[in-house]
Amino acid sequence: MVKLSTGFRYPQLCIFGTFSPGTVGPIRDSCSMTTSASRNEFPANYSTLSPSPLQLCEPGELLAAVPALMSFHPRRSVLAVCLRGQHQSTVGLVMRHDLLLGGPDTVMTGVLNKFAMVAEREGATAIVMVFVDDRIGEDLSGSGSPGIREEILSWVLTFDDALAHRQISLVDVLVTSDIAAGTQWGSLAPGGQRGFQPDARDSAVTAAHVLSGRTIHRSREELEHVVAPECEDVRRQIGTAIDDLRARTEPLSMRDMPGHRVMVENLLAAVKEWESSPTLDVERAAQLGFWISHKPVRDAALAFPVGALAAPAESLWLQLTRMLPDRERAEAATLLGFSAYIRGDGPLAGVALDVALRCDPTHVLAGLHESALRHGMRPSTFSEIADAGFECGEMIGVELPARIL
Repeated sequence: MVKLSTGFRYPQLCIFGTFSPGTVGPIRDSCSMTTSASRNEFPANYSTLSPSPLQLCEPGELLAAVPALMSFHPRRSVLAVCLRGQHQSTVGLVMRHDLLLGGPDTVMTGVLNKFAMVAEREGATAIVMVFVDDRIGEDLSGSGSPGIREEILSWVLTFDDALAHRQISLVDVLVTSDIAAGTQWGSLAPGGQRGFQPDARDSAVTAAHVLSGRTIHRSREELEHVVAPECEDVRRQIGTAIDDLRARTEPLSMRDMPGHRVMVENLLAAVKEWESSPTLDVERAAQLGFWISHKPVRDAALAFPVGALAAPAESLWLQLTRMLPDRERAEAATLLGFSAYIRGDGPLAGVALDVALRCDPTHVLAGLHESALRHGMRPSTFSEIADAGFECGEMIGVELPARIL
């Protein structure tokens, strides 16, 4: 049995403008953060799921809310749910990492220390730790993997120690084999409370999430599929068309304000057109990819996520991320990642930025965004980058949609 810091009794946990979580993956030797795929989505981003508090009154309800908070169903994961406020009654940051069993102790120790560091910076007063893993077994005995309970207990003690140094209480540790209706959960706190999860579809948090227009994916792999490339033959055709455009118009000087002004104006028109008619052919996709490959145009587009065209622009960046060849795909994915970050969708932001950095490992803007996400920078702070977009638009001579966020 784990000796936890307090006798936590689950007050009515409130979710206000809760922090839509991100995830963190294994740490490389270089100390950069990665996911199981490549890079990280660490940790939270902030989004308002409801203008009024949503209340969770028991552990099963908290577990049922996890897919909505994460935007996907976590599997083989360890999560840290931060609680804030004087009475530890407000759900804040939520962090996730692949649960790595049987590997080097330094990896998981580093992850849990990172969790603790970010929780401290976030102002958390308490943490609920959650393990979701089919190897735990439906009866919570650890039947799916010998020694899993002992290893989980060791990570709990490691995390509790890291939190204690920061005056943060580890108030409960929940274990379950899956996030699904009727699945048993158990607490490692004294008394060993157990129960069964309610249907996530009945969760107020899920309802608020869906009503806000966000999708809950069945897995992180499904989320990655959202940004996966489309037909390679089409991507090659688009690449050839972009090369033709580049050959006819470049070199274009960074100081060619009239040339960039035309591109930004065309980009604005294309976003509006996409809002009413979301279709792209090879020629149109090539034009868009060509325009955003110019730094002044791409930088002006950084203003879009805080303006009236935020939704159609993000939808367009998503489609371009699926259609464009790698060079231009890195730009579209960077814009998608920034837009998702500002909107509070940490998982999508992380997946998009992963794509951008795979396409161009030296991409400065994508690297900046990924670093901010990894270190838990608040989107409200990071959104100041959008100001650079407005400044760029003003310099070029284009009036961008007014800021509404």
